[in-house]
Amino acid sequence: MRDILPTRPNLQKKGISCPSTCFRCDIDIENTWHTFFSCPSAKLCWQGSKFHSRIMKLINSSDGVFNLISHILQCWAPQDVAEFSLILWSMWHSRNALHWNNTPWNQNEIILRASSMLHDWATANRATSAQHSKPPPKQRWSPPSQGSLKCNIATYSFPMEGLTGIGICIRDHQGAFIRARTTTIKGSMEPHVGKAFAFLHAINWTHNQNLENIIFETDCKRIPPYFSNHLSADTSEFGCLLDQCKPFMAKPSNSHVSFSPRSANIVAHKLAKAAIDSANLNDFFHIPNCILYDILNDMN
Repeated sequence: MRDILPTRPNLQKKGISCPSTCFRCDIDIENTWHTFFSCPSAKLCWQGSKFHSRIMKLINSSDGVFNLISHILQCWAPQDVAEFSLILWSMWHSRNALHWNNTPWNQNEIILRASSMLHDWATANRATSAQHSKPPPKQRWSPPSQGSLKCNIATYSFPMEGLTGIGICIRDHQGAFIRARTTTIKGSMEPHVGKAFAFLHAINWTHNQNLENIIFETDCKRIPPYFSNHLSADTSEFGCLLDQCKPFMAKPSNSHVSFSPRSANIVAHKLAKAAIDSANLNDFFHIPNCILYDILNDMN
C-alpha cells in the first residue's frame, strides 16, 4: 500500500515548502496515520460512526495504516468496508475544504456525506442490476399503413454448399400474405454483401411485379443509411450493389427502406433458410408451410 496522499510531509518530499504539522490540530506531523486516525478531529469522526469501538481497538493495536486497513479488508463485511472507505474519502474531502476554503470541520457532516454516498451507490447498483436482469422485450413484426405493402428480406449462409439463401416475403396492412420468393446465390461472401445482393433482388422482383407503395425491411443495419447519406461514392461490392437500387428507391412509390431486427424478420429468415430445399428459384402465391405459423401469429 503506497503512501501517496498529498499530506504535508509528502508535499515536502516533492519540494513544496510548507509546514509539516497538521493544520487541524497543530499538534503532530500530518502523515496519513495522523490524518485519518490519530488526529483529535479524526477521532471525533470515528466516535460518531457505527465503527467507533472497532476502529478504536484497531488504532490502539495496529502499528500503521497498512496493517489497520489490511485487517479491515480481510475481516470486515463488504458493506462495512465500503462505508469505512467512504468515511476516509469524506474526511479527506473536508480536510481539503478546510484548508482551501476555510470550511469548518464538521464530523456529523462527514459521516452523513459518506452514508449518503453509500446509499446513492447502492441505489444505482440495484437499478443497473434490475435493467440487466430484465432483457428488453423482443420487437415483433408490424404491418404497414393501409394502402402500403411491406417486403421483408433476409439471407442465410450455407458454407458447406457454398451458397447463400435469400428469403423475401410481402404482406399487406392486415398482415395477410401476398407473395414470397426463395432463391440461392453461389459463392461465399461477407454477410452485408449477401444482404445487399438480396435487397437488389427484392427491388428488381417487386419492380417486375409492378408492385408499388412498398416498405422494404432488412436486418442489415448498413443498408438504410446508404440511401440517406450523401457521402463519397462507395466503390466496394456492397456499394456497387446498392447503387443499382437507387433508381428504384428514388421513385416516391418505392422510396422507403428500414432496419428490422431478427426478431421482427423471422418470416423472411425462415424462407432464406428453406431456400436450400428447392432448386434455384421459387415463387409462392400461397403461404408455405415453413412460415404458416409465423404469418398467423403476426396477424394476431
